[in-house]
Amino acid sequence: MANVLDNTGSTCTTISFASGDASMICDSGHGRTDGIKFESVQTAAKKFVSVATSFIGKMELTNNYSLPTSAGNIKFYIVTPQGVYGTKELTEGEAVGGSYYRLWKAQADVITAFRLSDQQPTP
Repeated sequence: MANVLDNTGSTCTTISFASGDASMICDSGHGRTDGIKFESVQTAAKKFVSVATSFIGKMELTNNYSLPTSAGNIKFYIVTPQGVYGTKELTEGEAVGGSYYRLWKAQADVITAFRLSDQQPTP
């Protein structure tokens, strides 16, 4: 799962599962919970989960699931059988231009797949 705070101060949360199911929920009231219906979303969600597992070593176990506090920042959470791992609040530069780029790109691909699925008929 990735929590994103965009430049307008709105929060958008993407949730991806190893099964390929995914959801995208925004505090503006927009959201999608039908990711499993679209092959492109399934593929992106599975990749995000796969990439995320390689970042667990950079994260700490947490029970604080706070949202980012500054525009453009992001926090990642990974749910495992051992507990929930999370990152500190990352700036856009740390996420996009730093060591978390692969994880940021994988969640961005989930969002892109949802946006493109808007243009496809629902199966």
